[in-house]
Amino acid sequence: KGKPAIKPFTLDEAMTIISNADGWFKNMLTVAFFTGMRTGEIIGLRWEDINFHSKTITIQRSIRGGITGDTKTDNSQGREIDMLPHVEDALKKQFAETGLKDGFIFTHSRGHEFRNTNGLRKTHWYPLLRKCLISRRDLYQTRHTFATMMISRGEDIIWVSHTLGHGDASVTLKFYAKYTKDRSVRRATFLD
Repeated sequence: KGKPAIKPFTLDEAMTIISNADGWFKNMLTVAFFTGMRTGEIIGLRWEDINFHSKTITIQRSIRGGITGDTKTDNSQGREIDMLPHVEDALKKQFAETGLKDGFIFTHSRGHEFRNTNGLRKTHWYPLLRKCLISRRDLYQTRHTFATMMISRGEDIIWVSHTLGHGDASVTLKFYAKYTKDRSVRRATFLD
């Protein structure tokens, strides 16, 4: 089975989606769009992984198919990523909901961790996209949105690659090179 197509949201679409979500789901989507974490890593986040002092998130686990385990790749396991201001704000809001339980950050209505993202997609994600009049795409596209948003705006490719948990920047460029800076910009003007 081939990898699904990369169909990132625009920044405007991402902000529309976030602004139309509520509560914990709004917080989760902010984390998704502005960290590039895999969905299994997001639902596997625990409060012990968050360091508000150093403004970092440590990726320790992933939940896939009902199993809590290591992340998808060795490079992803234990990686420390920067907590951007939008993410910090969302996590502080979420702390008021689940922080005192000292467990999983995002939990379903019964207070337990998500075992997969199937119900999340059907119950929250797809209805939200319909509400926003945005074409249906998989929740995983939030990761692609982060990558393309950062690369197209000139963020350091090494930082983006590390944040995504790729082995090196060549992996990141393999998937996202077409989203690098505007190709209409005139290059090597120093030669004029």
